Amino acid sequence: CLLGGIYVVCKCMLLQLIDKSCVAMFCLIKMTVLHSWMTLPPAIRVSCPVGEQVSDWNEDISTLPGQISSCLFSSEDEVNQSSRHDKERGVFTIGSFSGNIPVGLAWQSRSERTMDGFLYGVVDQHGQFTGDDIAFIYPDFLTGLRGSFVDGVLQNATAVNVVAERCNNGVKELKLEPSPYEKGTIWEKEETNVTYIGKNRQVMDPYERKSVYVKESSNPSAKEGLFAKRKFVQGDIVSYYGGLKLFVEDMNFDNMTN
Repeated sequence: CLLGGIYVVCKCMLLQLIDKSCVAMFCLIKMTVLHSWMTLPPAIRVSCPVGEQVSDWNEDISTLPGQISSCLFSSEDEVNQSSRHDKERGVFTIGSFSGNIPVGLAWQSRSERTMDGFLYGVVDQHGQFTGDDIAFIYPDFLTGLRGSFVDGVLQNATAVNVVAERCNNGVKELKLEPSPYEKGTIWEKEETNVTYIGKNRQVMDPYERKSVYVKESSNPSAKEGLFAKRKFVQGDIVSYYGGLKLFVEDMNFDNMTN
């Protein structure tokens, strides 16, 4: 069972797309292996050649994560012309730029930590991730949510798998296909509270589906346990757990004593 080898962190987040105000007692529990937050290095490089060059699609599923991440991360200490680091927001944007505004196909980290994933797609005329064909790419680089986003915030989307990658004019391009599971499930921005815990509360997160499963625990007193479907390395997200936002008014009543 994985629970002995991980720790639980409480953070206000729904894929970093919904609510950044930590007013709640807890909104989402993320379980990560060991204790590393996997902060992005101070530079991002683009290994794809810059220019009018489109490579062949790479459809080898075993190499996709490495090929994609090698395009995004670097140990170099400078941000090159193909990326911008917004220190105030704590995000990296990778792509082609007009001044400091991204144009065309682009990537943007959700934070300075690899575990929080990336926005991916063709930005609008303002350089924002707004449109009906924007995707959130999970940190495994094999799973995503594609659909409607406004300024990088999820409106509604369906699960997709990353099935191929290539270099397209200096930017890493992905080929996405609908996930074969829960095809009718629409993921939306939702605000949970004491009486509402979300419409997809019994649906497995698409990343989680590839990562873990529940079965009878090897600990007799634990009943059920969480087990790994795949190998994890330090800093990997193991699972997402949704929770309830509890505000002071939800817990304190006029007839309560001090």
